[in-house]
Amino acid sequence: MNITEREIDDPEKEGVILEYVNFTKEFAEIKEYVRSKGESIRGYTEKKDCVSIRTEDILYFEAVQNKVFAYTSNKFYEIKSRLYQLEEKITRKCM
Repeated sequence: MNITEREIDDPEKEGVILEYVNFTKEFAEIKEYVRSKGESIRGYTEKKDCVSIRTEDILYFEAVQNKVFAYTSNKFYEIKSRLYQLEEKITRKCM
């Protein structure tokens, strides 16, 4: 099996391409692993640095004074989306 990697500048365009002759159980497992591990949301630190936060690391979201925050076990990030937009994005990816 060949592996090809390339670095890109836009985190929104990160992804994995699976190429196969027959879709086997192993490819299904790889696909599910990437789907569950690769989901992320863009957030901003207190210093306004833009970071990618894995959805599996987020414990909860909170809306305070027209701002949305995502909390992990030891940090919080401001999210530039509304709660309903986050819900749609996360729900869509989990289906």
